[in-house]
Amino acid sequence: MAFETTMTIHFDDADPAGIAFSGRLFTKIHRCYEEFVAALKQDPKKFFLDPEVIYPLRHFEGEYFQPLLPLRAYQVTVGVLKVSESGFQLE
Repeated sequence: MAFETTMTIHFDDADPAGIAFSGRLFTKIHRCYEEFVAALKQDPKKFFLDPEVIYPLRHFEGEYFQPLLPLRAYQVTVGVLKVSESGFQLE
């Protein structure tokens, strides 16, 4: 399943040359992940705050193929790469 949304880059996310601040991008990507969970008809509060089941993000990486310019919206696609008994991988 692929989920699509948009992500707007603001001036505190990248400089005018399009150099993205990686810490801010992690926040932006996590927000897309939260939207993906909601699109799966899961209650985000239960999914992220359930004390009995925790879904930690243990790895995150990004590749920068082009500048991310402030005040522009970019298409984001979230897809499931792998599901196992102990985890899952998104792209």
